[in-house]
Amino acid sequence: MKIKAFYLFIGLILVATGVFAQPASPAGLILGQDLANRDRTWYFCPEGDVQMMEDVWPEKSIYQGKWSFRNGILAISLNVHYGKRGIGEAWVKENTRGFNEYADFVHLVKDEMTFEWEQILAGDSPFVIVRQDFTCPVSFYVPQLPGKYPIASYKVLTEKELKGLSIEELSIMRSEILARYGLKFMTTSLYEYFIEKEWYFPDKSSVDIYLTTIEKQNIRKIATLERKLKK
Repeated sequence: MKIKAFYLFIGLILVATGVFAQPASPAGLILGQDLANRDRTWYFCPEGDVQMMEDVWPEKSIYQGKWSFRNGILAISLNVHYGKRGIGEAWVKENTRGFNEYADFVHLVKDEMTFEWEQILAGDSPFVIVRQDFTCPVSFYVPQLPGKYPIASYKVLTEKELKGLSIEELSIMRSEILARYGLKFMTTSLYEYFIEKEWYFPDKSSVDIYLTTIEKQNIRKIATLERKLKK
């Protein structure tokens, strides 16, 4: 709560001294949000895009989506979550801590939330105004995992999305999940396929600790469908 108190104190000073007036909407604002075990910073672009940076040890991640404002209600819809997650062995040294390895991730999400604008202005919410007149970039950076089927790491796939793919295509989709983490393939055909990709660095005999829940579900679904097609 110390961070929120600090931001609130600075915000009150700026309002009192006339540096900025109470905003009529979130457009062009940076808001700080101090929660129990995490700190968040929200960036509201005038055209309706929103980006939220979240600091939760051992990772700093980013959410992106849209915001709307009507009748005093701020509505936020987040649809992409990406960043780096700690994997492997955790370590603590003096006042610093981390993991021996980090892996990039991208998830499709559907987080909907609403807030009363008057409560934000009054300081009766976890939000505090950090800055006004923020100029957003022309376009937010939305990461793209490498490969032909990055969606297999983004979201849990449905049978409809997998329907129509051949055994070979399903095999590549499933194997790409592992290849992105650097698995050394023992199958010659898979090794020859992925070694041609500039993003593939085969340096691990196992990548199980890297896999997310989404990826594990998709690997099982794809493998099941492969077995059915082979019959």
